[in-house]
Amino acid sequence: MLPLAAALLLLPSACGLGGGGDAASPEAIRAELEKGNFGRVRSLVAAAYEAGETTAETRFLAGISDLAIGNGIGAESNFVAARKSGISARKINPLLAEALARQGKGEAAAALAAKTGDQSAIAIVAGLIAWRTGDSAAAREAFDRAHAIAPSNHRLSLDLAEVNGEVGLFPDALALTAKAIRDEPRNIRAYNFAAHIYMREAKFAEASRAYDAALKILPGNGTALTGKAFALYGTKDWVKTDKFLASLPQNIAAREDIQLLRGKIAARRKRYDEARTLFSDSGEMLYQDDEAVFLIGQVFSHQGQQFKAVRMMEAAVRARPDLAEYHAGLITAYRAVGDNAAAAKRIAAIPENLRAAPELQGL
Repeated sequence: MLPLAAALLLLPSACGLGGGGDAASPEAIRAELEKGNFGRVRSLVAAAYEAGETTAETRFLAGISDLAIGNGIGAESNFVAARKSGISARKINPLLAEALARQGKGEAAAALAAKTGDQSAIAIVAGLIAWRTGDSAAAREAFDRAHAIAPSNHRLSLDLAEVNGEVGLFPDALALTAKAIRDEPRNIRAYNFAAHIYMREAKFAEASRAYDAALKILPGNGTALTGKAFALYGTKDWVKTDKFLASLPQNIAAREDIQLLRGKIAARRKRYDEARTLFSDSGEMLYQDDEAVFLIGQVFSHQGQQFKAVRMMEAAVRARPDLAEYHAGLITAYRAVGDNAAAAKRIAAIPENLRAAPELQGL
């Protein structure tokens, strides 16, 4: 459904719980659901299946948990089974409409929501459909309307938080995530969303702490591990970021975005040969990242490939003419190839507001 929500499906499967019994009862599942502990809910539901003790209530609660993590397919399956097992259509269908919308089945979702007459469900489905089509304003309006009807629905709160974050309403977004965390202290999605919003604000230390909170709940959560790496990089603590990257599990460490981040760290720490290898392993992502383009220019310069360095530095300055570091790198690269006229021209073109920057002194 949502870009971030898809990543948040990295929750644990059932393991090591043994049989069902009281431990996997609907009451126990509901208690974990109320804390936002969706990974534990999934484990308890799996244990109930294993013990042959699945009830209509178990399927219903499993469906709600699936909705909360953006798993519309699982939610639909569980709600249909719960309805067949005796839970009323009146209770199920508004949630089933949402499950359809979270899969992108907009027409079917809207028709079912309208049939229920549930105004909250109608608004939620409208918001999800608008969000999938990229209409942030319509999505926000619909989610706001739904939230006014159902303020304690925290999966909705987090949908609204993400939309608010995308349109730049960061305080509103963080207020919604904070309330979700207060009410559901094991809701890893809420912590990750809060961290995501802090990243959008370039509040990297706050984002790092929010990802830490998520990792206390689930140490292997891929969204939090990846986000933590980028948050640390944002703080410009290259040593700490380097150590954290070295600790990542192999399935995350091998990703191209992580290879790109490792390449940046290696370049920042002047390990140029390593940086070049890592940048090569990042594929096309290298050329989509202005800072990486600048840093590969530095790598080329230190390896004696000055003409390649100039090309990369030129591209970096075109993309970010507001950064003194990039201007300084380009001027130095031109001088390294013996083109002092081009270097002088570049010095003359430096924006007035950057001329006092430390990186440009002495050039």
